[in-house]
Amino acid sequence: MLVMLVVFSALCLATLQALSIHVDALSVKSELEKSALTTAFRIDGASLSGKLLAFNLTNIGEGKLWRYPLCDVIVSYTVPNGNATLWFCEKLNYSSTLAPGCWSIQTIYNDLRDPGILNRGETAAIAALLSRSPLQNSSITIVFSSDLGVTASYSFTPSG
Repeated sequence: MLVMLVVFSALCLATLQALSIHVDALSVKSELEKSALTTAFRIDGASLSGKLLAFNLTNIGEGKLWRYPLCDVIVSYTVPNGNATLWFCEKLNYSSTLAPGCWSIQTIYNDLRDPGILNRGETAAIAALLSRSPLQNSSITIVFSSDLGVTASYSFTPSG
């Protein structure tokens, strides 16, 4: 009888621990979903010089952005390909310093609240070094995706 009581107690404790972990996981999931719903960005002010792409990313939501290595910048553009053109799409990796195939934050304007963190109302000047030179007078599309999967996109046609 004592053995059955010990086994039953152990099973109850294990069940309670599993339920606690499940509740904690649901709480974290709920917080992430809330953060994603209150996070928003705007891209503007894009320009191109050779392979150097520059644009502004403004935080227009409530969420903060600071896990830059978990964010993606995806750029699609047209490149020459012999006598034809090719639609080219590349994912750029974050780097603290600008390098080929990477994007970096050059500065965050009015970065007073949390230095290095993109808060609501702050704008980051972003530079990206593309792997190929886009054709002049052809459309370029920039997509920024945050660590939570919140995206902003912007298309423009640089003049030659």
